[in-house]
Amino acid sequence: MVRGKTVLVVEDDSAVQMLYREVIEGIVGARALIVGRGDEAVAAAGRESPDLIILDMRLPGADGLEICRQLRADPATAAVPVLAVTVRCTDDDVRQAVGAGCVGCLGKPFDLDALTETVGRLLGLDQPTH
Repeated sequence: MVRGKTVLVVEDDSAVQMLYREVIEGIVGARALIVGRGDEAVAAAGRESPDLIILDMRLPGADGLEICRQLRADPATAAVPVLAVTVRCTDDDVRQAVGAGCVGCLGKPFDLDALTETVGRLLGLDQPTH
């Protein structure tokens, strides 16, 4: 459990939002803060000081790579790990995400165990609780 940790999720699909909430709060034990748009992500990250940001790369009206660059440019969020999530997770997509400042990339649809392990690891949890 990682009580006291917050994960900001930037995802526009409500069904996927519920899945993130289940993993982050129900399995990992952290607080999930969910927004549906990139501009909301930048504001929420500055206001809430999350420990991890999970960022969908394809958002309405926003490019996830640009959102990540904005997060990196702000001293308040520059050090927060950002995990890119996208339906395309090719080697080129991973390179672009890492080049923009992401710590890695998960493909959609994602495996729940991989998501749980990745979130736990990025929050500093040795073994996520299942």
